[in-house]
Amino acid sequence: MTLAETLLEKLADWKPTGSLPCRLVVTDPASRASAELAVEKLDSLACAMRSVTVVPGDETTAKLADRARNIAGRVTGLMEPLKLIEVDVTKGQALLRSEKPAQKAGDLYYYEVLLEQAGPAVLHRYHGTHAATGRQEVAFTLTREALAKLVGDLAV
Repeated sequence: MTLAETLLEKLADWKPTGSLPCRLVVTDPASRASAELAVEKLDSLACAMRSVTVVPGDETTAKLADRARNIAGRVTGLMEPLKLIEVDVTKGQALLRSEKPAQKAGDLYYYEVLLEQAGPAVLHRYHGTHAATGRQEVAFTLTREALAKLVGDLAV
């Protein structure tokens, strides 16, 4: 069973204890890949999340730039395609962002993935404006199937 399949199975049975937001952690025993979701809302079809963190399995040995390009090409279920922005070999990090941010009433919305060499890929969605500096993290919603595919794509 893959990490994506394990996530779908876990989501089907998951009944969060306490109030939302909460965290769901899923691990694939075969590959030892894991995913952590910061869930704000959950229903039978979709999840609204603040972040998705995926730690690849044992077999991840790709160079950082290659892994980042691979993820940018594989992730297709988000509202905007991802583009590799920067690889910092010294820090062992790569940055991917929405290729073209969504614009709503002059505001910008975009995804960002911070990728660590042989470590986690962390996805967030941000809201910013041209008029002010800074940005604000916002929740994003994916169907359960799109979320499972995303987790699988980030696990490379």
